[in-house]
Amino acid sequence: MQPTLLPLFATHKTQVKEATALTPKQRDEQLTKLLQEKTVTDPLYWSLPDRNRRQLAHSLFQYPAMMVPEVQRRLVEAIKSVDTTIKSLYDPFVGSGTALVAGMLNGLRCVGQDINPLAVLLARVKTQPYRYRVLKPKVKAVVKAARADKSLECAVAFAGLDKWFRPDVQRDLSRLHRAILSQPGEARPFLWVILAETIRLTSNDRTSTYKLHARTQEQIAARELAPLATFEYLATRGCEDLQAFHIKLAEAGLVVQHNVYRGEANAQLENTQLRAVGLPDEAGKYDLLVTSPPYGDNMTTVTYGQHSYLALNWIPAADIDPGVDNSLLSTTQEIDKRSLGGSLERQELAELVTELGKKSKSLAATLKKLDGSTVYAASSRVASFYRDLDDCLVNVLTVMKSNSYLCWTVANRRVGNVEIPIDKILIELLQAKRVKYVTGIERTIHYKRMASRNNTADTMKQERILIFRVL
Repeated sequence: MQPTLLPLFATHKTQVKEATALTPKQRDEQLTKLLQEKTVTDPLYWSLPDRNRRQLAHSLFQYPAMMVPEVQRRLVEAIKSVDTTIKSLYDPFVGSGTALVAGMLNGLRCVGQDINPLAVLLARVKTQPYRYRVLKPKVKAVVKAARADKSLECAVAFAGLDKWFRPDVQRDLSRLHRAILSQPGEARPFLWVILAETIRLTSNDRTSTYKLHARTQEQIAARELAPLATFEYLATRGCEDLQAFHIKLAEAGLVVQHNVYRGEANAQLENTQLRAVGLPDEAGKYDLLVTSPPYGDNMTTVTYGQHSYLALNWIPAADIDPGVDNSLLSTTQEIDKRSLGGSLERQELAELVTELGKKSKSLAATLKKLDGSTVYAASSRVASFYRDLDDCLVNVLTVMKSNSYLCWTVANRRVGNVEIPIDKILIELLQAKRVKYVTGIERTIHYKRMASRNNTADTMKQERILIFRVL
């Protein structure tokens, strides 16, 4: 039977042999030509305005600023068509797991890492053995137990609980929490992700932005909320979406016994500023990197940590990972403070600007413009972000093979009316580390939950996929 997940680029034996014989420079040229041809033939090829947003289980939880899975799949398949030796993929900022899913659809060994425990949980659920037949009765059991639970006791306690949740919502979420804990361990990660999305939709937080922002008391009182029914609907839909993803993998011959992905796919809780996770065997290093880093410090761009804070307070840390540091939830901003650009005090600004300017002329010019900005700590925040990103680049390159490709999806932003040329800065930072810039793809961002402008910056409308090769 012909698989429905058809390859975008032919790879019969003759082409595989030819691709293997290419020099790295010839592969660069062939890849550049191939990507350009796709863009010329179909200007929307990389933008996909009509994409299915539930595709490939990406509807389980609305994680901030997710990459488009089909775009990443097409990108990985294009690169594989010119470098047939690629077997593994790495994402140092795994987020919701989009790059891992793209790699799985191409049959690769996939590993990701993230500082955010909720991101790791979500990515693991998407790459798990697809036991949707087992999960469906578990969902029914959880809802039944929650409806039968008459306790009024709240299952969790944390600062701001009453601010962010109405008493009736606390009651229903607590009943779901206790019901999930009664289920076997292997079923709970999926159920916690569904609870996280239920929390996002039933808390007092406004859902128009990723930053925590409480609704007015009038709005809170007027809302008609039904957490149990919301959970049941989301869980049922989630099972359907996992099943659909599994079917795509199975049709492509990528699933073995017990609905397990044929290769390895996992996410690890790790801060890329401190360490890059390599392959745990003799292979050691990766063939391909696909990622989208934060576009700036989390305090003024996308607040990944704040967006995760409420859900993480309802999910037992032990059910996510034994390495979860509970102090990450000490405040709503703690995860973001520990992320790129979150720390401002480690180095004098003048010294930092001088150091970064040696690695990137574009960054030096940008920081000079920001020095007179009226936005509080603008130059300091941008400099701190790139200090931390540069540390990540150093770590990441230790786990990449020579001649491996690196694919970075980025978007330029504005701070204090100054455009931050993230694309140029990343190119220069990597070139300073003997990494070659190969080519780039521009795409339009068609779906955004962020406002077109916030109080410090214009938000992004265009993305660039930058492709590099390690020398």
